[in-house]
Amino acid sequence: MVDRLDYGTSKIVMGDLRQTLVDFNTEFYNAAKRLWKDAAKKFIDSAVSSIVIDTGMSAASMLPLAEKADYETELYAEIVGKVQRVRRKGLTHIDGSYDASRYREIKEGVKAEEKKSKLLVGSEKRPFMQFYFTITVYQYARWEKRRWHSLEKASDEFIKYIDENWEYYFPKGLNKVLNPYRR
Repeated sequence: MVDRLDYGTSKIVMGDLRQTLVDFNTEFYNAAKRLWKDAAKKFIDSAVSSIVIDTGMSAASMLPLAEKADYETELYAEIVGKVQRVRRKGLTHIDGSYDASRYREIKEGVKAEEKKSKLLVGSEKRPFMQFYFTITVYQYARWEKRRWHSLEKASDEFIKYIDENWEYYFPKGLNKVLNPYRR
């Protein structure tokens, strides 16, 4: 940042200061984005571990979110490994309507959730973190209320992960900016 020293005085070049701030913003944004996506992975893992997997449709509704968190391949392999039946005839939509000609299967779970989940990280100039998942599969909604409670557990895991790991993600110095009272 210091360009040169002349007779005991320092000359700071504004371009260097700007670049330092840009570098700081870049590091801060990248660290926040990594932390956010990894916390989302923790959310997904926790939710899927609470779901009983029959055809995989309910768990597969997490795949579009997993794709946004760069976690799709691992999750897909986990779901496929636990599927008890590849498909099951008869599909109940989230609104309760029944379609006897369609099958409950992984691709239907993905299709149901495709445009609903959000994992936004904004941009370097405007970091905006948002995470949103809603149940769009009938069987998931039905069992979530009665037995699974997966989203409650997953939300707790998401928050816990951020609380316990934020210092690891932010480069030295950035963690002091986030929590100046910590030594």
